[in-house]
Amino acid sequence: MSLFRPQLNTELADPESKRKLNRFMFDIIAPKYHITTRALSLGRDEVWKNELISGLDAEKPLVCLDLATGPGDLAVLLAQRYPEARIVGLDLSEEMIAIAKRNHEEKGFEFHCGDICELPFEDGFADVVTGGYALRNVPDLDLALREINRVLKPGGVAGFLDFVNSSSPFRRVLHQGMLHFWGGLCGLIMHGRPWIYQYIPASLARFPKEDDLRERIAKAGFEVTGGKRYFLGLMETLRLRKVS
Repeated sequence: MSLFRPQLNTELADPESKRKLNRFMFDIIAPKYHITTRALSLGRDEVWKNELISGLDAEKPLVCLDLATGPGDLAVLLAQRYPEARIVGLDLSEEMIAIAKRNHEEKGFEFHCGDICELPFEDGFADVVTGGYALRNVPDLDLALREINRVLKPGGVAGFLDFVNSSSPFRRVLHQGMLHFWGGLCGLIMHGRPWIYQYIPASLARFPKEDDLRERIAKAGFEVTGGKRYFLGLMETLRLRKVS
């Protein structure tokens, strides 16, 4: 594998290629996930995730489903917030799921390897759905949102943490520059592959801009009930409720 991956933008343009790239890439990232997420966020990742979960307005949920669960960070926070709930995590990466099981399965959590665009759960499965850096990574966002709506119970809530594709040209240039530099440096130091985290600005450039994202969320049957911006507007949490 070369240091550079010049075909990255081409792979992101096709849903199946993006799915394969994500699986390959996150299998590589998995062993150092905690270190690199802290480094990339300058130590703020844990704070953002805590605020995401503490802001959920679900009342005594029976099932909490965490998508793109990685090593299970949000699953742990969900269990702390809702100790009586059944905690289920799903991730496309087999390596991520293996780490999550090794770290947390004794707590009674359930972890599955699967695709957000084709969730292996019945209609109305969960009261709460969460995802850290999930929506930007899915191969087909509209399909993923419909699947999330399908597995949520009527009136169920969802919460997501991800990067923002700003509607402001100035902010987009600023954010892309920050992510290319810092992501490339972290990828080189941590994995010997600058492109691993330069994937973030590349995928963000193809992610819907903030207004379009909210339109897609509404079209999928959700209302936005809250959220918060961080890091010069580069990051945000979004809280949703299923309305149809």
